[in-house]
Amino acid sequence: MLSFIIWQHSQHSLLPFLLPKMHDRYFYPASVIAVVFAFYFPKYWYTPVVTGLVSTLAIIPALYEITPVPLPLLAVFSLVIIAVLGWKLLGILGHQAEEAI
Repeated sequence: MLSFIIWQHSQHSLLPFLLPKMHDRYFYPASVIAVVFAFYFPKYWYTPVVTGLVSTLAIIPALYEITPVPLPLLAVFSLVIIAVLGWKLLGILGHQAEEAI
């Protein structure tokens, strides 16, 4: 169950990162799953905060035609969250593989 939540959060964070001009559509599920993730892993409380900020700041240029934060900087923050989630997922999957042996 926990690896599934991490997998979903990483996939929903990766989708707007890889697809061009999709931040306004696909960041909402990433933000919702980030909150669920934070309830299961309180140590990673910053993931929903960063995901929510990146989501909000990424959609502002589409709505108001201003860019308060450069989009490449938001991409770096998004990439950091994806890396943290990938590291956590690999740790859990590695631990489950050790238990299976």
